[in-house]
Amino acid sequence: MAVLLLALLTVARLAAQPACLTPEQALVHVGERACVEGVVTGAVFAQRSTGQPTFLDLGPQFTAVIWIEDRPKFDPPPERLRGRRVRVSGRIELYRGKAQIVVRDPAQLVPADTAAPPSSPAPSPAPVLVAPTSAPQPPTTEPGAAAPAAQTRVRGAALTPTATVPPTANAVSAEPRDSGAPPPLLAAGAGLVALGGGLAAWHRLRRHPPAG
Repeated sequence: MAVLLLALLTVARLAAQPACLTPEQALVHVGERACVEGVVTGAVFAQRSTGQPTFLDLGPQFTAVIWIEDRPKFDPPPERLRGRRVRVSGRIELYRGKAQIVVRDPAQLVPADTAAPPSSPAPSPAPVLVAPTSAPQPPTTEPGAAAPAAQTRVRGAALTPTATVPPTANAVSAEPRDSGAPPPLLAAGAGLVALGGGLAAWHRLRRHPPAG
């Protein structure tokens, strides 16, 4: 009965403990095997120190230590974990007033922050369909159609060629034309016109010609 009671108390104690300790709680559990979770605030590869250790500080009260013989097991190098949340598992020791765990295997040091999910590629834009345009057709000219009259531009003004106006056909000649009158009658008529007799005297002269 006593053994069963002790086992139940141990299970209850383990169930009451968190999955991982905080760096501050690690000092209370020195000598125990536990998991410590925290953010790596400092990472130093002490190449000039004895044993060339790599120190990963999870705050001022806890350090994960990786010795030089175990460092090649870590790829990428452990100091690249600076700024990330990690889980360190192993036996908690006390060194100069600080809790520490010596990490011998990469399985003891794993990132606790979830990686960002890969971004899905942006959807490609839908293709734009362009209706084919017909090639411009040259203007057709019917057979026998007259070409448009050309215009001459002078300083921006369009000048159209002017048609030549033929002389007035019904202009009155100053000299009467009568090819049928005899030369003496024409000479007399011309004299009357010159003296101002006018056309009336000319017609009277034609009706009553002088005896010749």
